[in-house]
Amino acid sequence: MAQRTAVVTGCTEGGIGYYLAQALLDRGWQVVATVRKHGKEGQLSKNGAKIVIMDLDSEESIQSAKEDFLRISPTLDLLINNAGAGGKEALLEVDRATIEQRFRTNVFGLLQCCGAFGQIMAKRGSGTVVNVGSVAGIASVPWMGLYGATKAAVRSLSTTLGYELEPLGVKVVHLAPALIHTPFSSKAEKLNYSGTIYDKDSITESEDATDIMVDTGNGRGMAPDAFAKRVLDLVLASSPPPEIVVGTDDWMFKFVNPYLPVWIWRSLITKNCKTNGLKAAK
Repeated sequence: MAQRTAVVTGCTEGGIGYYLAQALLDRGWQVVATVRKHGKEGQLSKNGAKIVIMDLDSEESIQSAKEDFLRISPTLDLLINNAGAGGKEALLEVDRATIEQRFRTNVFGLLQCCGAFGQIMAKRGSGTVVNVGSVAGIASVPWMGLYGATKAAVRSLSTTLGYELEPLGVKVVHLAPALIHTPFSSKAEKLNYSGTIYDKDSITESEDATDIMVDTGNGRGMAPDAFAKRVLDLVLASSPPPEIVVGTDDWMFKFVNPYLPVWIWRSLITKNCKTNGLKAAK
C-alpha cells in the first residue's frame, strides 16, 4: 500500500495537534505539520514530519502553505484542522476587533484551510477532513463565550461541509475534545478588569472559580497520546462517525448534555463558576 499523507495544522509542542501528528507518524503516515513559527514543533521534524509555516489569519499564508504541501506530495488523504486560538472576555465588554480576530482565526481561517486543502481531496474523490472544535462549542461556560461561539460555528460548518463534500468522496468529521491533559491553562489569560461593569471582587471570584473548574478537569483529563490514538482509531475507520467526542467525561457531552434541560445545566454551571455572586460595580 502506498504511504498515506496527512496535513495537521496547529502542531505546537504539547498541544493535541502535536500528538495527533506524532500518532500518524507512528502509524507510518507521511505527515505535513503546520506551525506559525519555526521551532514550535518540538521533535516532530526529527521524527520525520515535514514542517510548513502557516498563519490562519492570513489567506496568503494558507495559500502558500498549500503550495509548499504540493511540493511535498501531489495527493492528500487526511486534513486535521486543529489550529486555533483561545481567550477570555466578558461578552458585554468585548470590543469588535477582538470578536473579529477570534472568528478570523477559528472560523474564517479554518474554512479557508478546508477550501485550500479540501479541493485536493475532492478532485481525487477521496479523503477525510477533521475539524477540531471543542466541547465549549456544545456547552459554553462563563468568560469563554466568544471562544465557545467560534467552536459552535465550527460544529455547524462541519455538518454542512459533510453534506457538500461526502458526495464527492470526502468524509467530514467534527472532533470535540473533552478533558485532555495538556500544559495549557485557562489561567494563562486573565480578564481585563479595567472599566468593567462588574464589581471587581465578584468577577474575580467567578473567574477564579471558572479557572479552577476548567483546570481541575484538564488536570485529570485523558493523556494526549491516548487521546490521539483513540481519535485516529475512529477517524481512520472505513465509516467514521460525523461527530467524535473524546476525552475524560466525554459521556457528559455525548449522552447527558443533549438531553438535560437547559435550566439544569445552567444551574450547575452557575454554581460551579459562581456567577450567582456577580454584582454590578458601584
